[in-house]
Amino acid sequence: MRAWFACTAAELLSGDPVDTVGRLASAQQARGFPGSPEQDLAWHSQIAALRAALASTAAAAWTVALEFDLLRLEKRIRVRANPR
Repeated sequence: MRAWFACTAAELLSGDPVDTVGRLASAQQARGFPGSPEQDLAWHSQIAALRAALASTAAAAWTVALEFDLLRLEKRIRVRANPR
């Protein structure tokens, strides 16, 4: 899988969000993109929203992929959460 971070929903729910953000930041830097506090904050918000959504469903075996590379388009799919 070409995701910067991938795991099962159960692993995302039981894991430490700080560790997940750290892995995303490491993958970002490995690809030559600069890190920023704003990006880290966005990932924390997205992970919190995902955890809340996944906790309310029977999705434990689902695969969750964050920052999935679309190589032919030279873009990536992001997970985005906006406050209401």
